[in-house]
Amino acid sequence: MTGKLKEYLQKEFENYFAWIPVFLSFGILIYFVLPKEPQLYLSLAPSAILFIVLVISFFKKFDLFKVSLLMFCITLGFSSASLRTSVVGTKTIEKETGKVWVKGKVTQIQHMQVGKRILLSEVKIYDKSINKLNNIRLSIRTKSEGLSIGDTVKLAAVLLPPPKPITPHGYDFSRYAYFKNLSTIGYAVNKIRVVEKSESSLGNFFVNLRNKVIEKVKANLPEPMAGIANGILVGDSSSISKTDYDIVRISGIAHLLAISGMHMVVVVAILFISTRFLILRSEYLALRIDAKKVAAIVALIGSTLYLLLTLAPVSAQRAYIMSSIILLAIISDHNSSALRAVAIAAIIILIITPEEVLSPSLQMSFVASLALISSFGFFNKFLIKNSDKRYIKLFNYFISIIFSTLIAGLATAPFIIYHFNQFSPYSVLTNLIAIPINDFWVMPFGLLSLILMPLGAEQIPITLMGYGISLIFKVASIISALPYSSFSIPSFSNIGIFLIYLGSIGLFVSVTHLRFIFVIPLLIGLFTKNPYLDPDILIESNGKIFAIRVGGELIFSSKQGAKFTREAWKQAYMQKEVKTLKQLQIPACTLDSCLYNKHGKNIFIYSKGSINCSSVNPDLIINLSEEPVKCDPKTKSIGLPELKRGGSLAIWLTENNIKIIHSGSVHKLRPWH
Repeated sequence: MTGKLKEYLQKEFENYFAWIPVFLSFGILIYFVLPKEPQLYLSLAPSAILFIVLVISFFKKFDLFKVSLLMFCITLGFSSASLRTSVVGTKTIEKETGKVWVKGKVTQIQHMQVGKRILLSEVKIYDKSINKLNNIRLSIRTKSEGLSIGDTVKLAAVLLPPPKPITPHGYDFSRYAYFKNLSTIGYAVNKIRVVEKSESSLGNFFVNLRNKVIEKVKANLPEPMAGIANGILVGDSSSISKTDYDIVRISGIAHLLAISGMHMVVVVAILFISTRFLILRSEYLALRIDAKKVAAIVALIGSTLYLLLTLAPVSAQRAYIMSSIILLAIISDHNSSALRAVAIAAIIILIITPEEVLSPSLQMSFVASLALISSFGFFNKFLIKNSDKRYIKLFNYFISIIFSTLIAGLATAPFIIYHFNQFSPYSVLTNLIAIPINDFWVMPFGLLSLILMPLGAEQIPITLMGYGISLIFKVASIISALPYSSFSIPSFSNIGIFLIYLGSIGLFVSVTHLRFIFVIPLLIGLFTKNPYLDPDILIESNGKIFAIRVGGELIFSSKQGAKFTREAWKQAYMQKEVKTLKQLQIPACTLDSCLYNKHGKNIFIYSKGSINCSSVNPDLIINLSEEPVKCDPKTKSIGLPELKRGGSLAIWLTENNIKIIHSGSVHKLRPWH
């Protein structure tokens, strides 16, 4: 037994390179769960010490070199995250500004269902009370024709600080904004004016080209086909309505709208196969050049241009690095390892942008890739080999779709549940129909339209692409309407998702029977309950809406105002519909006040008028008005200023106490808060 274990450990150590990004991510996660920001020199010191140990063990040929390397990776991950935070240093504002004049350079244009959303850099705010800001993102509903990347614009806008999490331990947009150098968000209140047209540059070229692609697709296809086409081609699906996007999401094909490994593989495959085919059709070329290497070079150049056109989202970066490694191996006559390629892609992304370890895109992209690679040997047994018959190849192709959808779906399901509280049981069926249409119809005509756009001849391929998308959307609509097409599932706790991550990665990366040990943390993680579910009371950070729990359901104060918060609560707490106090006619609650009682504890929420404390006898007062509370000073109260500082409020009432958590209090001592 001991000898077998030693043999397994020896094999795992030989596979140490695949574990490097895993240990890097551990260090990064340790950094992000800290309640307050560590000193930079204390963050860098452990890495420096372990690096010295690593160098000594390497040159002295100590047996502990690989162990030292993996320990160094943990500290390196921690240090890189701390250094990245220090270098970014995004400035923000504390509260809503009111109308201010803004001048800045347009660096991004996003086409929304209504209007546009622009990102401005080199910002100047015409208000002395506001310090210099980094980038700002503005929603524009006024006319903005002829706007290009690089244009300097001036407009009046209302600026808002990046919102804090809406639920305790929920998605933290303020952290996302910090690492994207986004100082504020806001909206324009007058017509945007271009004060200086853009100068051409390589960076502007690709972003402007992307916007032209989006506009030309929108000019040739109706919605939602145009939004889906732009999502598939360049990763911009922002013009799709929520209703149509829900159809795509529930049917299990939302991955088609995010540039990922599938898109990059199709692009590389089309370029590689078509180039090689054309060369081999010419006897003169076939005898004088290596068709395979030339095809690999063309595919590498084409995939690089495609990555730049899509603005390089994380999932596309991973796929691009992996495909580039394989193509470079073909060019240089070397063998390539898929697992090593995934590891290299992860190392590069985690070192440069360590915050991406928290993004659903990176988590699901890498877990799906590792799951498919590790299960390939098992899956390969079901394929019919050594046959040139077309129906056999077709059979293998559809088996591949079924298998890859099942494996990738199972591997990413816990992360989808954690981030989105949703599971789509019919995704295999939808993908079995949608992926062949996408691979052999939509993507080829889409790439052809991109090639023909400079000639102004894109209309026919875009139209043909639209027919394929229309067919996919019809299939998605039918499947999403089936009974039990989507399940709302409670999210795991943070510890639970970490155990799932550890178990999944260990299961997929390990090369011996030791992998089955990782099933233990995986199963434990799957059964950990989120302690922040089922709050009795929710209060929005600006006091616009609140919700109380009645009979196991959240009942909302109103359907007006704070739409984003209301929808987020509905998703996070698995509400099928929004019910209001007025609809249910709860006696103790009106639009202006609500007395909530549970376990003998009274919580009084009010937004207008005065309060008679002697008649209510509250244990806690939530004051959503601007007026001060005129009650016994011993009675605990929470007002609007505290809400705005701490974020949305969640309250649990038990027999013993009142548990209060502000959604923004978890990491309030971090730079992004």
